[in-house]
Amino acid sequence: MFSWNDMRVLRNYFEDANEDFQEDVFLMIVNNDGTVYALKINDSQTLNVAIEYDLSNAKGSTTQEKIDFLNENLRKDYAQNSNLELTFLKFFESYGATLYEAADQNLSNWNLLELNNNKDQVVSTTCK
Repeated sequence: MFSWNDMRVLRNYFEDANEDFQEDVFLMIVNNDGTVYALKINDSQTLNVAIEYDLSNAKGSTTQEKIDFLNENLRKDYAQNSNLELTFLKFFESYGATLYEAADQNLSNWNLLELNNNKDQVVSTTCK
């Protein structure tokens, strides 16, 4: 599943992209079980504020030390819950990004993954 640094990299790709193509920026990963996920920004300002807040408040004296600290915190959360999707969505709930899961091996169909109202389950909605 995505790391904290993956979220930062997505933000950086978005900022570096030509303004005409920013809405097309996304990041994909393939988990060790073959599941393919995509991460897309839906609110760049919210994402930027969240990333900068995390970096400002993380332990460490260098950017890399702070990134390592933030990645380790998320890794610990993943280790405590076998539902990586739920853990990811809870951790990054207010970061302005959207998580998708490929619905087939051809990557031609996707499902939007979101938290339910109680924030204790993942709801999968087919994208059209």
